[in-house]
Amino acid sequence: MTNRAGEKSNYYISFAPGIGNPIFQNENSYPNMKWEDTGYRFLALFRYWNLIEYFFPYKNLIEKSWDGILNEYIPRMIACNDELAYKLTILSLIGEIHDTHANIWQQDKSAE
Repeated sequence: MTNRAGEKSNYYISFAPGIGNPIFQNENSYPNMKWEDTGYRFLALFRYWNLIEYFFPYKNLIEKSWDGILNEYIPRMIACNDELAYKLTILSLIGEIHDTHANIWQQDKSAE
């Protein structure tokens, strides 16, 4: 698909002008997601894994095999037995890329 400027475009992704960061559009955000739902936990894992796999410019600097990290975190996502365990697992996953710009950005209702 080509946009008006003659550039290739995609229904699900575009890139921030001048920066090139991916913008994921037309993806469901699931604002009512509950950590208890294993399917949502897997969706979060696979979305993040794919983001790094296809768009992280420093993937070659990750110390571990990125495929191995996916295999490591599947059982960890299953084992999350409370919300804190889920958040700590996500933070641990984010920490695997050793990028201080990566973090969880959300409104935490429990902190209100």
